[in-house]
Amino acid sequence: MLLGIPTGEAYTSLNVAMAVQIVAYEVLLATRGEEAAAAARGIALASATDMERFYEHLEQVLEEVDFRDRNGEDT
Repeated sequence: MLLGIPTGEAYTSLNVAMAVQIVAYEVLLATRGEEAAAAARGIALASATDMERFYEHLEQVLEEVDFRDRNGEDT
């Protein structure tokens, strides 16, 4: 995905770390907006326990299908 980050005329480019920080901040803001919107609609979000179960299940499924790191390293 390609995106653009508006900059000032004096500093027209960003290094990767700065760009990642800006994008992460915008994602955080968007997520907070989603949480508030979901709460207003009465939609319950997944709990930390639910998320942990999801990741455990995902790990199990990836093992079952023999998914491996493309570099050949197990993590």
